[in-house]
Amino acid sequence: MPGGLYQRMMFHFAEYQAQAIRNDEFWGRIHTAADRPVFRFLDFERRAVRWGDDLQSPEVNSARILSIIDALVFFAQNLPSGQAIAIDHTAPPRPGRLIGSAIVYLNRELTKLGSHFQVGYTDYLRSLLTDLIISEKQSVADYYLNFPVLDGVSILVKA
Repeated sequence: MPGGLYQRMMFHFAEYQAQAIRNDEFWGRIHTAADRPVFRFLDFERRAVRWGDDLQSPEVNSARILSIIDALVFFAQNLPSGQAIAIDHTAPPRPGRLIGSAIVYLNRELTKLGSHFQVGYTDYLRSLLTDLIISEKQSVADYYLNFPVLDGVSILVKA
């Protein structure tokens, strides 16, 4: 779980627990490229990304977490409004020794408890992207997270 996410969830829950929020009239509708800015970068029929001038693809070594963090900082600070960044994460990222050791230990403990659930490096990458979307929601117009990692390119559109 991204750092501070649990605390933000608890604050959100405390603030809105008295308000009953129901789905709006648009619940269940099929979205089109006119509704979702990220869809103009995706070709669903060919299952491919539509590359163009508005879609930046910084040099990302997906085997290095710091390289992906650099791409996210570029998105938050330098990308013009309406443009998008594509993060290719086809190679599973390998975090540093400390995070890697923590993941190995956690998986060992989960196995001892009889759980079939295992934490992987892709969970760490998913947490990075999710935390950016939550913490920088005013600068993210739309997003497409392509997991699992096989042939994965995630796209974030700048607001």
